[in-house]
Amino acid sequence: MNTIRMKSVGELVRAAKDSPVERYKISSYQRGYRWKAEEQVRALLDDLKDFFQQPKGEIYCLQPIVVAKGQDEKGEFWEVIDGQQRLTTLFLLLHVLGAEEVYDIDFEVRVNSAHLLTDIVGGKAVDTDKSPDAYFMSEAYNYIKDWVGKQTQGNDESKSLDVDKLRNQVQVIWYEVALTSATTAEKEKEKIDIFNRLNIGKIPLDDAELLRAQIGR
Repeated sequence: MNTIRMKSVGELVRAAKDSPVERYKISSYQRGYRWKAEEQVRALLDDLKDFFQQPKGEIYCLQPIVVAKGQDEKGEFWEVIDGQQRLTTLFLLLHVLGAEEVYDIDFEVRVNSAHLLTDIVGGKAVDTDKSPDAYFMSEAYNYIKDWVGKQTQGNDESKSLDVDKLRNQVQVIWYEVALTSATTAEKEKEKIDIFNRLNIGKIPLDDAELLRAQIGR
């Protein structure tokens, strides 16, 4: 049975206090990270800036992240069917804000992209001509770093850039897909079908489901 609920950014990192850091895998059927720094990344940051200045009791809700549970030689992971762009941008933002823990992102085919992310947040030089992922990830990280720096230069807004507020009060609509197919090949086809439907606008989440997630029913 599919499940849908709200999940904080902190829960994306670690489901519970005594559980391991979560791992997310981007499958081969997905394109790479393609959010443009001056467009989608900027829009998210500007929305968060407005939210960070609101009272502490407020909640900011991001669009759905659609996942399916998986297992490999490293253990359990979440396969990201939709939401790669948001998940990667939040990963970069958490690092820029100095979060003590951040979830892991693996790539089924573009394995170098995981190393790219590690190098970028670690301050290592990255050849942005090497791949589209290298370019877009680097641009996003540098934009986030500059944006955060500008917000914290001698003004009161710096107090609102609180990593704990990001972890606890920024939430996503978490949609976990229970795959019904019997074989591995059929499950892969099922996931690709869900991905395709999501990305041509036929999102299998109706308004009632989204409302139930937001009010916790």
